[in-house]
Amino acid sequence: MQIPRPVNYGFRAVIYLSVPGPEKCCSITEIVKQQEGPKKVLAKIIQELMCCGLIKSKRGPCGGYTLVRSPEQISFSDVIEAIEGSHGI
Repeated sequence: MQIPRPVNYGFRAVIYLSVPGPEKCCSITEIVKQQEGPKKVLAKIIQELMCCGLIKSKRGPCGGYTLVRSPEQISFSDVIEAIEGSHGI
């Protein structure tokens, strides 16, 4: 099975955000540096993950992105559906 590039970036972003814990926010620049992907594409994917309630953002000097739920409560199908819609499953 081929995983589309946007879904792959989504998986990697969610996995990356699951490592530091819920109190630590990660900036888009930090996530892009880790993934070595295009910032514009990743920003769009993060927006889609936010719209589906998987990621939240925090403003300010200590702001960034963090997971809404614990990593154990987020499935691969949640990420696929957020990025590709229900037709992607």
